[in-house]
Amino acid sequence: MAAIITDRVCETLGCNSLAKLQCPTCIKLGIQGSYFCSQDCFKGNWKSHKVLHKIAKGESADGKDDRESYDPWPNYRYTGKLRAYPQAPRRTVSPNISRPDYADHSLGVPLSEQAVRGSAQIRTLSAKEIEGMRVACKLGREVLEEAANAIGAGVTTDEIDRVVHEACVERDCYPSPLNYYEFPRSCCTSVNEVICHGIPDLRPLKEGDICNVDVTVYHRGYHGDLNETFLVGDVSPEAKKLVRVTSECLSKSIDIVKPGEKYREIGNVIQKHAQSHGFSVVRSYCGHGIHQLFHTAPSIPHYAKNKAVGVMKAGHCFTIEPMISQGSWRDEMWPDKWTAVTVDGMLSAQFEHTLLVTDVSTSGRGVLITGCDSGFGHDGLVVFAGCLFANGEGARKLKNYGRKNLHVIQLNVTSDDEVKDAVEYVQSHLPPNGRIVNVASGLGRQCAPNRSSYGITKYGVEALTDCLRFEMRKWGVTVAMIEPGNFVNATGIFTPESIRREADSLWKKIPPQVQKDYTKTYFDGVINNMIFYSTKGTSDKSSVLDAMTLALLHRFPHPRYQPMEAYFKLRTWVNTHLPEWIYEYFYT
Repeated sequence: MAAIITDRVCETLGCNSLAKLQCPTCIKLGIQGSYFCSQDCFKGNWKSHKVLHKIAKGESADGKDDRESYDPWPNYRYTGKLRAYPQAPRRTVSPNISRPDYADHSLGVPLSEQAVRGSAQIRTLSAKEIEGMRVACKLGREVLEEAANAIGAGVTTDEIDRVVHEACVERDCYPSPLNYYEFPRSCCTSVNEVICHGIPDLRPLKEGDICNVDVTVYHRGYHGDLNETFLVGDVSPEAKKLVRVTSECLSKSIDIVKPGEKYREIGNVIQKHAQSHGFSVVRSYCGHGIHQLFHTAPSIPHYAKNKAVGVMKAGHCFTIEPMISQGSWRDEMWPDKWTAVTVDGMLSAQFEHTLLVTDVSTSGRGVLITGCDSGFGHDGLVVFAGCLFANGEGARKLKNYGRKNLHVIQLNVTSDDEVKDAVEYVQSHLPPNGRIVNVASGLGRQCAPNRSSYGITKYGVEALTDCLRFEMRKWGVTVAMIEPGNFVNATGIFTPESIRREADSLWKKIPPQVQKDYTKTYFDGVINNMIFYSTKGTSDKSSVLDAMTLALLHRFPHPRYQPMEAYFKLRTWVNTHLPEWIYEYFYT
């Protein structure tokens, strides 16, 4: 045994002593964890512990796979084909990352939740709390995407857990499941007949499996919770149908979320859709309130004729996470006291989102966004995506999202015919009133040397938007303008390489007299400034996307939104509020 300095707890079941020793073989094989408080504890765990060594070496005992021969509960009768597999050592989180109260509790008890247990009072979140939840949920989505990219035949669920754990830590998040009532991993992975709360282990996923990954992150005081069920390789049509219908159950239940709706109606919507396809709704587990607390009021059953109490109000935050099974709705639990499985061993699927009740609904609304080949068109609320090249790479990526409400249309805004065709198409699919949100630039209201052609177009968009805002009031159409700063780094619209390539071609096309007047030196200076500009600015598009969301959905949108870095905001303010000579002195 190698001596180490650590604050880890001994991995022997029931022993909470400080772990000072680590298995030397595990160190050599690169197995994380394997900490024990003494030689006696290590020897007492040797029979089960050595299985990890053989697995890491790819060895087997007596011609059998050690993982498949692993049987922690000899007298337990499994309901389906899935079996328990060995688990890798528990992962740790740096003490520098903020964590919930249960993370360091010896029994994983969330004392903050216990303090309000039994209360049916539903918190209404403040603007600050809503922003905290928004950030946590955004990071949770990023982590789940990392997990999705890792899923495949031959990949163990423990490897998925490792990906989730590291993705959380990289984003300054604590993986909320870790040590929650002593749950041993950083996410839940529920395969085939597992309904929920499956513990990641060393079983490789197989072709034809379905695997749910449930991710919750804790970031700066707030939990963001979501999950999806993924198909592993070539999956049976029956399994595909189950996963599709489960996703639809979630979508249909989200559609009714609005102020004044009863929480019990969610279960009615879900069960109606599930039963219409011959599936059942699991009753033992429900959605829940979430914010600074992982699980709190309200409790949201997913089955019909439930007795959920409460009415939705703006500011309520909760999860909807229907679990839909092929056969019986009944469940039972493995002896690990976490893994819930279908009582008949048939497949079960689940999808989950964290939701915030707002005063504004998106139901029946459509959005046309131009320039979706690149830039901001791949993010945010999109219904009609106008692309310069409808068969190009950017358009193909949008189509691959597979969203029913996403329309990719050919739209070159400089072509009268294409604009006319786009207008006719959008009008045939939209209600008669709505909003117009134009995106210009921070340079739409200030001049910059050598950018006259760009400035003309943006000044034009500014003037058009201001005029439309007054004209459209008659028909109840709100018009807003978004003026982004420098987001070239974030959108990748042009790069130093593309600028140099265009510059070479442009110089050759300039008339000789113009070349003589401006000189090649001046021209190269302008190009170098553009290259410098393309490498600066922010790489985070979220402020623009947030502005778009507010412009589209806020009850009283601003005439203008200016998502830009501090430099651009100051420059804009100087241009619009101070004498012109001051702007020209500093910026030209």
